[in-house]
Amino acid sequence: MARLHALDPGLVRAELERLREVPVTVEGLLAALVRFADTFGRTDLADAGRWLAAHPPEPSPDVICHGDLHPFNLLADGDRVTVLDWSTALLAPRAHDVGFTSLQLSEPPLRVPGWQRPLVRMFGRVLARRFVRGYQRQAAVTVAPAEVRWHQAVVCLRALTEVASWVHEGTADARAGHPWLINGPVFARRLVPPDRGSRPGPLGGGPDRERRLVEFDGDLGDASAGARRAPGPWCGAGSTTASR
Repeated sequence: MARLHALDPGLVRAELERLREVPVTVEGLLAALVRFADTFGRTDLADAGRWLAAHPPEPSPDVICHGDLHPFNLLADGDRVTVLDWSTALLAPRAHDVGFTSLQLSEPPLRVPGWQRPLVRMFGRVLARRFVRGYQRQAAVTVAPAEVRWHQAVVCLRALTEVASWVHEGTADARAGHPWLINGPVFARRLVPPDRGSRPGPLGGGPDRERRLVEFDGDLGDASAGARRAPGPWCGAGSTTASR
């Protein structure tokens, strides 16, 4: 990731800016997510996108961001690494990629019994912290935690909006086991407004439901008990969720 971010974004900026149908900046991504959420009748997701757009972090230089950097999108051959699937690439602050990868590490999309989930998350968060420290050391930069949290919230919104599109199209059941479906409840809980007396940031709010920007009816529960059909406002009625 550090090697990718060291490349000159000017090499691809002109080509990306010619694209008209896909977002190439975080601002464009948020605008597209709001538009899609409104199309699906998901005012909660659209409002979350508007809130994030109205409360951006301090400006940072753009780099070439992959937008979906995880081990399954990497092919390693000795010291040579090939990065796959550039469909979510953006010109964005480096915190966007750091936020995506650290989020995936800290919230592993694994179906495990409920009693094991805290252990999995604890191990994941250790890996996420190590990843961020290693990235900062290799890139010789410091990425502000508040900026990473904001971009993680954008990633959560992107995932929830994509799932909403699957529900809208009637294809959610065919995607059972997708990481976005497994982590949907976790991502929804992360999209909360800030406490009025604390530092600003989309993830700074309390856990009480009435203050959330995005709602979810259910939790991860004990996945070993199987799935059930239940309405979930984060992805529409009839979504598949883990049994409690």
